[in-house]
Amino acid sequence: MFCEMVRNGVEPDAFTLSSALKGCKSMKALSNGALVHGLAIKNGMKESMYVNNASMDLYATCYVSMDEACMVFHEIDAKNAVSWTTLITGYTHRGDGYGGFQVFGQILLISS
Repeated sequence: MFCEMVRNGVEPDAFTLSSALKGCKSMKALSNGALVHGLAIKNGMKESMYVNNASMDLYATCYVSMDEACMVFHEIDAKNAVSWTTLITGYTHRGDGYGGFQVFGQILLISS
């Protein structure tokens, strides 16, 4: 449906893009998700929390390492609780509790 929408000239908003990214994540369709993420950047939604958090979740779930998810995270200027939680969850779902704990430690350093 997303592809059909874009083909018909309907420009997706941040909510639509984040939903498409979540769909790609659930199908483990990393290459499609990367294209959606690229479209979001091209359409000027690089600062959208919805898109950024959904992109991090996609990359954390489908990418071989956490590198891409961390790259998106580090590009976010105003990180919120969802951003931090998405990154921690990405590590822990991969079985890397230590990585998740390190991110949590960064939160504590920032908030003190």
